[in-house]
Amino acid sequence: MATSTAAQRHSLRRFVALLAVLSLLFTACGSDFGAESATDVAADATSDSGSASGGDDAMEDDAMEEAMEDSEVFTSDADADIEAENGVGGPVSNGDQSVSQRTPADLGREIIFTATVSIGVDDVAASGAEATRIIQELDGFVFGQQTRGGAQPSTVLIFKVRPSDFAAALERLGGIGELRNQSITTDDVTERVVDLESRIQTTELGVERLRAAMEGTTNLEDFARLEEQLLRRESDLEVLKGTLRTLRDQIDLATITLTLEQDRVTNGIELAFSIYEGHDAGAACPGTGGNGFEPGDDITLCLEAINVGDQTLTNLNATDTVLEIDSIDDLTVVFGDPDELQPGQSVMLAYELTAERDVNMRLNLTAIPTDGTSAEAAGPAVRTQSSPSVRVDEDAADPGFGDGFGAAVSLLSALWTAATVAAGFAIPLLVLLPVLWLVWKGLSRARSARTDRIEAKRQANQPPPPVHAGAPTETNAEESE
Repeated sequence: MATSTAAQRHSLRRFVALLAVLSLLFTACGSDFGAESATDVAADATSDSGSASGGDDAMEDDAMEEAMEDSEVFTSDADADIEAENGVGGPVSNGDQSVSQRTPADLGREIIFTATVSIGVDDVAASGAEATRIIQELDGFVFGQQTRGGAQPSTVLIFKVRPSDFAAALERLGGIGELRNQSITTDDVTERVVDLESRIQTTELGVERLRAAMEGTTNLEDFARLEEQLLRRESDLEVLKGTLRTLRDQIDLATITLTLEQDRVTNGIELAFSIYEGHDAGAACPGTGGNGFEPGDDITLCLEAINVGDQTLTNLNATDTVLEIDSIDDLTVVFGDPDELQPGQSVMLAYELTAERDVNMRLNLTAIPTDGTSAEAAGPAVRTQSSPSVRVDEDAADPGFGDGFGAAVSLLSALWTAATVAAGFAIPLLVLLPVLWLVWKGLSRARSARTDRIEAKRQANQPPPPVHAGAPTETNAEESE
C-alpha cells in the first residue's frame, strides 16, 4: 500500500511539472493564456491528485505550492512582455520623431502617490478653509484634521484626491501661503498587487477544494483535520484580501498631508534723532549739524519714527516731559502719515526751540498695530523711548551788565555765606574765653615762680668772690673806723 501511494505521488509530481512546461511553451508562443488559467489548471491537477490519494494533506500542500510557483513565474513573464511592449523606461526615439513618455497609469502600473506640504500663512483658520475648498473643487475630500491653538496656531489636514488631480492639487495648495517644505513620494506596488491577486486566487481554489473534500468524507478524524485546514486557509484568505483592499485604496486615491503654520508676527518702532541750526519748519530734516550751540541760537530737532515690524501701525503719538510735548500735535509733520505707518516706512517730525541751556530729553513714541484691513488693534501697543541731548555752550556768550551784576551778587552771596559760617563758629567759643584766660594766667604764674626758684637756687650754689691783697675788706674797714 505504501509503495502504491509513493508511486501515485511521483506520478503527480511528474504531471504537474509537465503542466508547468506546457504553460511556459504557451507563453513563449504569444498565447493570451492568463495567470488565472494557469492557476485553474494547477488547481485542477491538484484536485485530481487529491481524489486519487484520498485527500492526503501532504500531497495537497505540495501540489498547491508548485501551482503557485508556476502561476507566479507565468505572471512575471507576462508583466515583462507588457513592459517591453509599452516601452517602459523613457521616451522611444523613432528617427526624427520621439514618442512622449507616458504616465505610470498609462503603462498599467499600480502607483501610490503621497505628498507632505508645509505652508506658512497669516490666518490658519481662513487658509484651512481655502485649502478645503481647493480640494473639493477637484472632487477630493478631507480625510483627517488636527488643529492646535495658542500663540502659534497650526493645523494638519489630510486630503484624498484622484491621482490624475495630484499635481494640480499641490500647485493650488502651494499658492495659499509661503511654501516652506514639500516632499513627494511614489511607490510602485504593481508586483505586490499581482502577487496578492495570484495568492488570493490560489487560496480561494484551495478553500473550495477543502470544502468539497469535507462534503465527500465520512471519516470523523478526516473531517476534523480538513475543517482545521479550511479555517486556516480562510483566515489567510481574509488577510490577503484586506491587504489588497488597503493597497487599492492607496492606489485609487492619492494622499496629501498639509500643515498650515501661523507666521510669527513681530511689531516694533524705532526712533532716529538729528538736529541742525535754524528754523524752517523741518524742511532740512534729517539734520546734519553738530550738537554744540550758543545761547540764543534757533535750532530744530528732527524725530524720525520707523516701523520695523510686520504690521501696519496707527495712532502714532510722541511725548516729552522735558520739552513739555504732550502729543504729536505739538510737532510738525515733515513727511509720512502718522495715522497709517506701513511696515518699513517712516514719519519725519520736527520741533523748533531756542537754545538756552543743555537739554536731556525724554522722548516716548507709541503706536497701535493693525492688520491693515480694519482700524481694530491686532496686538498690544508698541513703544520706544530715547534720551537725546542738546548741548549749549553758555560760556560762549559775550559778557554784559547782567553778567557783571550777577557776578557781584554771587560774590556778595559768597562773602555773606563765609561771614555767617565764621560767626557761627566763633559764638560758641566766647563762652570758653574766661576759662581759657584763667587757665592762661595760672600757667603764667606757675612758669614765673618756677623761674624764680631756679634763679635763687643758681645764686645759692655760686662760690663767694675772691679777695685781693691790696684791697681792704669790708670788715677791716669797719674796724679802722
